[in-house]
Amino acid sequence: MMKKAIKQFSCNIHNNNNNKTRKEALSILSRKHNYLNNNQQRNTSFGQEQIKCFSSSLLSLTSSNSNTTTSTTATTQASSKFPTRPVPAVSVTLLKLITRGSEVDGFKVLMIRRGKAPGKDLLALPGGHLNLGERMIEGAKRELQEETGINADLIHFTNAPLLTVESIYYHQEGDDGNETTSHNEEEDIRTMKISTKSNEINFRKELGEELTRRKREGDDSIQIQYHFIISSVLGIVPPELNHQIEGEPSDDASQIQWIKIMKNGKSRNSVELDEEGCITTHMSEWMDERNHRGLCEKLKTIYTMPIVVRHAIMRLISCYPEIQSQALVTPTDLSLLYQLNDMMVFYPIRDKVLEFWFQGDMAPQQWWFKSSPTIDQGIKKLFESHVAALSNKLELLFEKSFEEIDAVLKKQSKETLLSAMIMLDQFPRNMYRNSAKSFAFDDVAVKLSLWCIENQIDQQFEFPLQKIWFYFPLEHAEDAELQDMSCELFGKLVEEHEAMALFNKYAINHREVIQKFGRFPYRNKALGRESTPEEIEYLESQ
Repeated sequence: MMKKAIKQFSCNIHNNNNNKTRKEALSILSRKHNYLNNNQQRNTSFGQEQIKCFSSSLLSLTSSNSNTTTSTTATTQASSKFPTRPVPAVSVTLLKLITRGSEVDGFKVLMIRRGKAPGKDLLALPGGHLNLGERMIEGAKRELQEETGINADLIHFTNAPLLTVESIYYHQEGDDGNETTSHNEEEDIRTMKISTKSNEINFRKELGEELTRRKREGDDSIQIQYHFIISSVLGIVPPELNHQIEGEPSDDASQIQWIKIMKNGKSRNSVELDEEGCITTHMSEWMDERNHRGLCEKLKTIYTMPIVVRHAIMRLISCYPEIQSQALVTPTDLSLLYQLNDMMVFYPIRDKVLEFWFQGDMAPQQWWFKSSPTIDQGIKKLFESHVAALSNKLELLFEKSFEEIDAVLKKQSKETLLSAMIMLDQFPRNMYRNSAKSFAFDDVAVKLSLWCIENQIDQQFEFPLQKIWFYFPLEHAEDAELQDMSCELFGKLVEEHEAMALFNKYAINHREVIQKFGRFPYRNKALGRESTPEEIEYLESQ
């Protein structure tokens, strides 16, 4: 039945000679064709024959429609070389993080020097027009590969645009009738007139409005040469590939240029290349909107580029406060966590946590459950700010719907989730020993623990000493049901690994205390709780 309906739909299209209807049908077929290609593995009722049926209809329409379009375009170009409507486009803000140990010193952003108008000989982000029926992320990946040769499949991309800007290039005739933009299409940053607008940042908005008003009034002295609506997608190079991904210019790019944006240091008026061939700038140059024009002139960039890069950096540091400059204070932003894979714990921190905690060995460390001022202060110095940042993000996340929570946590690797459990449940007990704050992160740790256990994250690890950290938040909870769950999990672990018997014994002891008192009496002093006579007797007996 479905196959017959598809064929009938195709025949109706071929028999219709109305150009408007053909265009509408082309759009419908294009969407259906993309849907089938994306879903053929999930819906086996659509076989290759049905897809070919759609494809043949699409190709026939495209061929017929292209003839009409070519004729129309030729007529339009004969009368005017200027566009009649904005062109949808996409750009890629590709960043490398410059790290020193677990600290982030800055970023590298990929630029191309454009080999043709608009913006010929100026630095810009890789990008270009979207093709018919092309999704934004698909266009971003295609443009990156076409202009730089970088394999886009190796990059972590956001699946939604960070920023959309409107960019207008125009000619204006002078008193002598000559256009201010040179005829050889070379553009001078000092005289080039561009209007850029977005929902959040407005540069020369009045210029765009003035252009529109004068065009409507029939002012022939102004002609819009290019008009783009550009959506920018953020891409982050995985740290292990930083030295492999450099890029080679092709297509519209005449040169590849990486620009360093450093957190510390002094900005320079001149542009100099370092030993890596990068142009070095300072973050303060990008964050100060008043310096926008100066940055364009210094780097010789198109007008919109600093706006997009500034926005990308602000979004990144708002999501990861641990990498922000001391001069920048921003709220926690969850948006990137929904879009980027495995970025809940910033990767240098994750690796440092696991290296510190396990010491490269799957054997119990003697200091794990002992009081040591040296260890406690060392953990506080290294990880305190990162624990707070992680807790803030998760507290916000767990206020969301189950679907939104899954959308973020399922993007995380098991190593990231393991490091998060250690940071939330173990590190506070070291950093704030014998104080109320040592238990301040228990609630969010329990929520993360329950999610990980429900999704069997613990079972993805080979060694039992990796699994136990998902269970400790339940053992530390002043809740009878969570205590039962803790004992059940540790009991199963002992069945698989007899060496875990001691951990199971401690879990049982914790449950017995909760069953007797409903809370842990040894926390009373730190939490400012008054102990009952029974609890005092228990504490004195320990």
